[in-house]
Amino acid sequence: PREKNWFSIALMTTLGWLSLFIMWPLAQSAGVAAVAWFAAGGILYTVGMVMLVTNRPRLWPRVFSYHEVFHVLVVAASAMHFAAIWRYVVPLAA
Repeated sequence: PREKNWFSIALMTTLGWLSLFIMWPLAQSAGVAAVAWFAAGGILYTVGMVMLVTNRPRLWPRVFSYHEVFHVLVVAASAMHFAAIWRYVVPLAA
């Protein structure tokens, strides 16, 4: 297996949890549900990173394995962050 790019892994994990810095003001203005959506996205990013680092699970090797699951989780996490912004943050700007 290829050597891990720890800088990329640290950067992606940091970006996944960057919303931590806005959690308190977000909870005050948009509510706890908005925070829950952002936190759930961060959890999905983190689970994906753990899979990428550990090379697990190996579901169907060479077909659908940890790397593909990682990408599915990243897309799901991004969708959760987008949905949270669309549902809870955009209406505050109107």
